[in-house]
Amino acid sequence: MRQILFIPFAIVLLATSCKKGKADQPANPGGGGGGGGQTGTAHISSWSPAVPYADDTVTFHGTGFDPTASGNVVTTCNHVFQVISASSTQVKAHLVNDITSCIYYNDMSEIVFQANGWSDTLPDFHWKKTPRIMELNYFAPYYCNAFFRGGDSLEVVGIGFGSNSLASWSIGDHQSSGPVVVDTGVEGFGYIRTRLGPSDLGSAIDECDTATVLVTLTNTDGRVFSKQTRIGHGPHMSFQSIVPNINSASRADMLANNLVIYATVYGRYLKSCMAVRLYRTTGGPVDELILTAGGPPGGFPNSYVVGPIAPISLAVGNYVLKPVNCDGSIDGSHIGSFVLTP
Repeated sequence: MRQILFIPFAIVLLATSCKKGKADQPANPGGGGGGGGQTGTAHISSWSPAVPYADDTVTFHGTGFDPTASGNVVTTCNHVFQVISASSTQVKAHLVNDITSCIYYNDMSEIVFQANGWSDTLPDFHWKKTPRIMELNYFAPYYCNAFFRGGDSLEVVGIGFGSNSLASWSIGDHQSSGPVVVDTGVEGFGYIRTRLGPSDLGSAIDECDTATVLVTLTNTDGRVFSKQTRIGHGPHMSFQSIVPNINSASRADMLANNLVIYATVYGRYLKSCMAVRLYRTTGGPVDELILTAGGPPGGFPNSYVVGPIAPISLAVGNYVLKPVNCDGSIDGSHIGSFVLTP
């Protein structure tokens, strides 16, 4: 019976970190009626929607407005509202500029009105909380300019992820159903995590092929917010952070005991088009190529076995295995080695 000598060659260590933070100074929901800080006899009595999004058109009700739209000045966070229409008792206006940085943590700002020699202030005007993507974390090494790729775990961190506000989220055309994790703060600071299958976003022979996709968050009222990022189509194939387990064996003993050599290659979501080459290091400028072994089977495994390699076909010496990418290029240094003694 033929016996087998197993020689594990390389272990790829993949480690990333994720980062969390927490907003403070929570705001209380409010809005809808009552002005304050007014000078003169006029004031703001109510508005709708009671708690709008920052890009909604808001209708303010009160007295003393200028019936001409240009005669009313409405400001918040150093930005001026565009007044769409006006009467002496009503002004419709909306913000043109983004005030995200102003209401980043508490979704609240001060609105100042000026018209016909009077002014009024809404000091605690509340805006509807929106999912705001602060950062994208990926649980895989950076490779080929792709921030993440199929098979990796992705984390979206931001504000406004409350259970009553966030309905769904997606990455490109992939609808994600991963868990939503939210802290107890009223800002809804939290994060979402999901793992994409290796083939969820298509496949490519070149693992460096990437595409631009949108990470999209959808609120329960149908409002959509998104952030653009890059994603790799194919599985990660880099061989890095090598920790080889080096063995040596006597060629004569192996022949006498009918031993053969197997090697286990470790990676991440390996593709079947990948190959491994066995070289004998001769001390010269070019290593001697002994054989090329095929890649793993389908299904994107994280490891596969190369062999058997019969020692009768090998001379005494030092040997290394090197990975070959799908495009035929050698990726980095050797992934494992062994010594065949006399």
